Amino acid sequence: MQDANTPGQVQVGLHNPATGRTDAFNIAFSHHQKILVVDGKIGFVGGLDIAHGRWDDGNFDVVCDPTLHVLNDHYNNCLSKFRGMTRAEQDLTLDKPDTSPDAAGRVRPGFAQAYVPGLAIALDRMKAQWDAGAALAELQDYADKLGKP
Repeated sequence: MQDANTPGQVQVGLHNPATGRTDAFNIAFSHHQKILVVDGKIGFVGGLDIAHGRWDDGNFDVVCDPTLHVLNDHYNNCLSKFRGMTRAEQDLTLDKPDTSPDAAGRVRPGFAQAYVPGLAIALDRMKAQWDAGAALAELQDYADKLGKP
């Protein structure tokens, strides 16, 4: 980036984060390096991958050793290990018979199904605000207000 307000020869280039994968899992690929080239001859690579809590420096081997790690454990070692849902968590998704006195045989949807329509509406509204130029803080403020009466 160079403009009238930027003295010297500062240049910024964008890194293409594509992994070469074409499936849906490439959508949020975030492995990246911070590169600082001082004078065209001396440069530094490194930085903190804030989203995943590790340093990208000389102590981090960017090549995963499959005898030591499953891929995600190596690159995202601060994340909880994958696990299936517990029985109690599965039960939250099931339809529940309504046993109230006026139920007349109605069935209430499970927890997740009951909230999907409202969640979809809220996400659509947030996307519209983002497309209209709202800042991230404004979207967070909007999301906070959604849960209050």
